[in-house]
Amino acid sequence: MSNPRIQQLQQLFVSRLDTLSHILQVGQAHLPDRDLIDERLAPDMLPLGAQVAFACNQPRGFSQWCAGLPIENIDPAAVASLEDAHAQIADTRGRVLAISASDARLDEIKRIGMGKAR
Repeated sequence: MSNPRIQQLQQLFVSRLDTLSHILQVGQAHLPDRDLIDERLAPDMLPLGAQVAFACNQPRGFSQWCAGLPIENIDPAAVASLEDAHAQIADTRGRVLAISASDARLDEIKRIGMGKAR
């Protein structure tokens, strides 16, 4: 049986990733002729591709930590298109759904860096 705490975390992360994916789909539908990946909501914000990378890094890093793997953040430059963004979201979603950890592991404290802004 799956750990209920992990299930709650999975639901939280997956709902956020699904929302992000939906927002990208809506943007594509409303602005099909624009490459949105380099757009910024405000001048002082990072481009959309970087925002997607950062949004995926927290659940991705958590899944890697639970598995005892080194935490490897997505480089914002790796999200150079909307297709890349959808692929990173799908990959992160799959990693989240594969999380397995004991209560003892979840009770540990670990700082996970969010990566550097470019």
